[in-house]
Amino acid sequence: MNADGEPFIQLIRGTEVIAQMSTAQAREHALAVLATAEAADQDAFIYDWVVNRVGSGVQQAAGLLMDFRQYREERTGKKGGPTSARDFVMPPPGSTRDPGEFWKKNPKKDPPK
Repeated sequence: MNADGEPFIQLIRGTEVIAQMSTAQAREHALAVLATAEAADQDAFIYDWVVNRVGSGVQQAAGLLMDFRQYREERTGKKGGPTSARDFVMPPPGSTRDPGEFWKKNPKKDPPK
């Protein structure tokens, strides 16, 4: 609570206050984070489906994803990530796991059934 008795929250990284906002702003921010997380899940699912089910290459999957994001923005008014190939920062080939691995259960963390 501030000196006027109004509630507020602080975002702290380590020992540094990086943001301060009203509770209404904090709720709005939290909803935006949740919406962004959902969009990221959709993007990863579509990419995985195009590469591993449809059988297209990663370049085609990235192109489809850019088009999907642009269409989502047109329909919802919400920007959902890069819509241009030059905005993507891709790791070198072979330096990451197969994209399909993100959708498979982790045998080390998931208990056997």
